[in-house]
Amino acid sequence: MNLLKKSLFPYLLQYILAAVFLIFTVLITVALPKLSGDVIDQVNTGKFAQGTIVLIGILVASAFLFDYAQAVLSAWVAEQVAYNLRLQVVDKVLGQTYQYVLQTTPAKLLTVLTNDIVNIRRAIAQNLLQVVSSVFLLLGSVVIMLSINAKLAGILFLLIPLLVLVFVGIFKKLIVLFQKTQLALDKVNRTIDENIKAASLVRVFVAKTMEIAKFFKNNEELRDIGTQIVLNFAILFPLVLLIVNGGMVLIFWFGGTDVIQGNLTIGELSAFYFLLLLFLFPIIRLGFISGEIGRAVTSAKRVDEVLKSEVTFVDGVEPLTSFTSLELRDVVYKDVLKKVNFTVSKGETVAIIGPTGSGKSLLLHVLLRFLDPDSGTVLLNGKPIHEFSIHDLRAKMSFVLQENILFGGSILENIAFGNPQATKDDVIHVAKIAEAHDFISGFTKRYDEVIGERGVTLSGGQKQRLTLARALLIKPEVLILDDATARLDILTEQRIISNIKRELPNLTLINVAQKVASIRDATRIYVMEDGEMIASGTHEELLVSNFSYQQITLSQQQHHD
Repeated sequence: MNLLKKSLFPYLLQYILAAVFLIFTVLITVALPKLSGDVIDQVNTGKFAQGTIVLIGILVASAFLFDYAQAVLSAWVAEQVAYNLRLQVVDKVLGQTYQYVLQTTPAKLLTVLTNDIVNIRRAIAQNLLQVVSSVFLLLGSVVIMLSINAKLAGILFLLIPLLVLVFVGIFKKLIVLFQKTQLALDKVNRTIDENIKAASLVRVFVAKTMEIAKFFKNNEELRDIGTQIVLNFAILFPLVLLIVNGGMVLIFWFGGTDVIQGNLTIGELSAFYFLLLLFLFPIIRLGFISGEIGRAVTSAKRVDEVLKSEVTFVDGVEPLTSFTSLELRDVVYKDVLKKVNFTVSKGETVAIIGPTGSGKSLLLHVLLRFLDPDSGTVLLNGKPIHEFSIHDLRAKMSFVLQENILFGGSILENIAFGNPQATKDDVIHVAKIAEAHDFISGFTKRYDEVIGERGVTLSGGQKQRLTLARALLIKPEVLILDDATARLDILTEQRIISNIKRELPNLTLINVAQKVASIRDATRIYVMEDGEMIASGTHEELLVSNFSYQQITLSQQQHHD
């Protein structure tokens, strides 16, 4: 609830005004049965209740205007709060470490940004004000019923404790179930996300049955929790109706007796009946609202967890004007990197090779400060890397990931992603360096061709060349390739490297690769194995001095033969 209060505070005046308008609507609503009863009594005595009927018409019109005003205000406040929360969550997530996103899981973060914030928005737009409305409707109807006949109204005070016991008992269970629902929904979203992203893989391995079984299990869990929620509501409302209908029977019994005895008029009994319905309506509505508020409270806790999550990443303040060197000294990260030492200087082409799972990609994440090491030192230009502004660091370094991440826009938009101010000529220039211009020119719309979500219309090699062009467009001083040319033939790869060296002669290149042919011309080659740097040197030196490098080279030569 603290998050709801904090989020509402900037719009408190508007929200209070909406509540006031709603209270006016409720007061008019509870006054109408009494006025209608007066009309019945006046007509019953042979009088034409013209004045009362006109008053009722004025009140009905006023209630409409008040209700409309509160609906507009509350909806505006709810949308503003949802808008702000989405911005805060996205800002928080983008400011968090890469490791935090992986541990929290993208599926959960997506649920927080969508489902949870929608629950909060709905609570503010409708549910919280409906609680106010219900409370005033209950109080107002009780007050007027007391004014009509205290004895009949006293029956209601026997019903209220019973209703409270029913609501409290059932909603203790429901709040726990709502929390379980969100966790189960995270699992379902994660399964769907994985199956959509890996659609081709599922089909290649004929894993449809296995994936359906996995989804069925998670979906079944969500269904079972939802069923328990429905069953609790299913027993709640019959119990409420049983209690209220029992009270209604008593009211008609005693009220009818009073009418016969002349202690109560027909108009007053009629008004009492309609007021009893008004009394019943908010009780039933509170049952629904409490469920929605339970969901909103659970959602608010989840959103609050993200917003209050500790940011372990500390940005530096020192500007980075140019790159001269990058060094790792005895860097350790969990059980993957083990006292890794690595050096690259301005203008060098340094390569890293090693078997799958040796820690190459993780090493690059440390270089870019996606992750901070558990121990050891990362030095940039001879100083600890954390002293420098991360914005400046990443403005100087460009990274081509193993996974070719593209967006569902045009080729031009994808290449210009990191530099939206670039001209089309700039885009064409880097596309030529990345050997992408020729295949782009083959499309009907050339650079305006829409490539579909995640670049679904492109081949693996085409995707790699586009992501490489995107990395070059920001004019980096350091280019880091994480097996970024694995899907290219060796001749295309060699042309790209030659283009880069010709067009960007001062560029520092860090190239993680699986193919020896891709890195044999590097200034220095590091060999990684089981999270350790076991050797470094030129291609010729390693062929003589390092057995692992000899084996990698020999196996690739045999495969080529």
